[in-house]
Amino acid sequence: MSSIVFTGKIPKNLSREEVRSVFHATETVLRYHNLEPANETITVHFTTKDLGYCRKAKKKKAVGDAQYKTSYVNLQTPWLEKKALPYNSFVTVAIHEMIHVFMDFDDCECEKLTSTLTKKLKPDIVRLANILVENTYKRAAYIAHTKIAYKPMSNDHYDDSQYKNNHEGTRGKKYRHKRNGCNIEEA
Repeated sequence: MSSIVFTGKIPKNLSREEVRSVFHATETVLRYHNLEPANETITVHFTTKDLGYCRKAKKKKAVGDAQYKTSYVNLQTPWLEKKALPYNSFVTVAIHEMIHVFMDFDDCECEKLTSTLTKKLKPDIVRLANILVENTYKRAAYIAHTKIAYKPMSNDHYDDSQYKNNHEGTRGKKYRHKRNGCNIEEA
């Protein structure tokens, strides 16, 4: 599993948690479908510099730039801060550039391919990102306190409450089925 390193100044209208959640959600979806970046570390750099014009679509100003071979993403901070819907614009650009990092198109005309894939993956990535950003500090506290507060008082044992059904389950409705006459959600 690679790591994602963020450098530069994150736009004022976005939180660090929002930025991290979108990039990690995008990475998760792309890896789930067996795509890998060229390098172990993905670097996301927020820059105030003008990125010039898109290499392929020459008339369009670049707000993001990514390279498969280097696993490096540049995002232009001033553009992200000016947009009326900054979060939506940021999400679109972040997903688009991460696709470039995970997919090598061999220098073909790939902007149409990348933008179409961005549109199709965006709803799922946004749902995942919302889950990640939603209880960030609560989960961080659980993780931090695990070694301190959850040590067994006597012999080591399993906490049977881990089997309690306190969630919807991990299977989509299409993949749910009954086993031994019992609905998986009741187990």
